[in-house]
Amino acid sequence: MHWWILLLIAIAVYAMLDILWASLIIKFFHSKIEKLLRKEVDRLAALIVWILMAWGLLIFVVNSPAVNDAWDAFSMWMIFGMVVYGVYEATNKALLKKRTRSLFLADTARWMFLCGTMSVILRYLIQTFGLSM
Repeated sequence: MHWWILLLIAIAVYAMLDILWASLIIKFFHSKIEKLLRKEVDRLAALIVWILMAWGLLIFVVNSPAVNDAWDAFSMWMIFGMVVYGVYEATNKALLKKRTRSLFLADTARWMFLCGTMSVILRYLIQTFGLSM
């Protein structure tokens, strides 16, 4: 299978997981950053995030010789999510007045979970359907 089909599958799964997670915790985020939020989501920006994270997953986790099983994939990608979003959230916390510690921790945890879960789902799809890069 071509790498771009695998990328499209990864983007679709990322989008579904992100939308599900965000719908579960939207009230928490609204209470913390209501004045900063847009009335509607910038769909292009969201798509770019999903593309970049899915691409990173395929490059750094799926093709990694250090990933031997689902737990390796989950833990490695969870750490990657923590690093990427930890840097983003810490930068926001350092620069923005209204960025709270609880929001920093909740959003970083959100992406750690999302990334870890995504890696397990993608690994399952690759093994089940014989997909490859």
